[in-house]
Amino acid sequence: MAVRVEQMVTARAQHGRLTAAGLDVFATEPLATGNPRLCLDNVAATPHVVWYKVDTMRRYLNQTVENCRRLRDGQDLVNIVNGNRRPAHR
Repeated sequence: MAVRVEQMVTARAQHGRLTAAGLDVFATEPLATGNPRLCLDNVAATPHVVWYKVDTMRRYLNQTVENCRRLRDGQDLVNIVNGNRRPAHR
């Protein structure tokens, strides 16, 4: 169902039957570089982050900076979802 809706929104935006669209969730993420939705002037596509509040974005930025420091220092990373907590050796 989601793929059909995405195709319909894209087609309508391309042919002027949709004034504007803001899209945040897609059937396949991340969108491929050549995805037509990324080239439409009347479509705003975000990387599944529209719901974030300022405090949430600040926390994510702080966690990212902390993981960069840990990676630099060869420490275990935090908040890993793929199970690999150790940075690869260079």
